[in-house]
Amino acid sequence: MSPSEWPGLLTGHLRGRRRRSGIRSWANALVAEHGRAVADVMGLEPVRVLVVVSPRPGIAVTGGRVIRLHEPWFVEHPDDAGCVVHELSHAYLQPREHSERTHWVIEGIADLTRNRLGLSTEWSQPGFEPGAALTGYQPSAHFLAWVDEQAPGTVVAVSHRLREGTYDPSRFAVDGRTVDELVRDYEAAHA
Repeated sequence: MSPSEWPGLLTGHLRGRRRRSGIRSWANALVAEHGRAVADVMGLEPVRVLVVVSPRPGIAVTGGRVIRLHEPWFVEHPDDAGCVVHELSHAYLQPREHSERTHWVIEGIADLTRNRLGLSTEWSQPGFEPGAALTGYQPSAHFLAWVDEQAPGTVVAVSHRLREGTYDPSRFAVDGRTVDELVRDYEAAHA
């Protein structure tokens, strides 16, 4: 079921469980359609995921291979395929470490994947933000895209390290430049 078919679901005659089932079917179709491409961005193999739609407020969250989409968000934003792809990236990546030192790169890779598949929305546009390269989401996605242009394969290599538990930000280097040097050069290139 596509988002264009949702008005009937959302305006009255079907509620609750059936509406959540429609959202889940739509999300599962996105996983089937884009799963291979999502995995390719990170150089990984697709894995089987479970999509759950919850009536709790919020947007989405992934734990392991379970993607939880929050019904209220998708009722208001039925075109947010990019959110599903972002969460699918997390399910495929399954980083061993979730911490302050990995946050920016994990969220950056997920948004980079969304961008490479052309699924950005008006509220999730990639772009340069001074001083924000290591803050996560779109600013980090933009930075990682720039780094990957400088040294193709960097995102795949970092994805593998995150998944294997060998990621070390102090060893994140491209062409002999540390992360801080890369950020400096990135900022200068976009000034």
